[in-house]
Amino acid sequence: MSNIATTIEQSKHLLKLGLSKETSDMSYSEEYFGEDKDGNGVWRWKLNACKFVDIEGIIPAWSLSALLEVIPAMIVYPTWVDKRPTDVWFNLDKDYNSETKKQFYMCYYKSLDTHQLAKNTDPSHVSPIDAAYEMVCWLLEQELIKKRGQQ
Repeated sequence: MSNIATTIEQSKHLLKLGLSKETSDMSYSEEYFGEDKDGNGVWRWKLNACKFVDIEGIIPAWSLSALLEVIPAMIVYPTWVDKRPTDVWFNLDKDYNSETKKQFYMCYYKSLDTHQLAKNTDPSHVSPIDAAYEMVCWLLEQELIKKRGQQ
């Protein structure tokens, strides 16, 4: 089963890297689920299919659609071979590994002219959200997308 949103850990990491909460389209909130056998209150995280509300204890989450909205279609970045800045275009692919007999997702930026890669994600992601999450992290680390508070 694939995720429908970033995990709590992924969401916290995106925030730490500077991604704006306003770009999220879902959220996690804690809900009371009763008591355990010892009478202690049991709280669990619940994923809400609603936009993030800035209230303490609410953690923003990103669906695949929200992550793709953050990713630029084109960036100027050096390719691995030429090492010179060039226009590279975003792709999200679903492929199949004949050795492991599993399908996987991979995001990458590639030059349309030379077909050289500038960046690709780990080809072991079984969820498109995980591949897109990795790409957004890289873009934030490279300062290729605006961080929270930047104009």
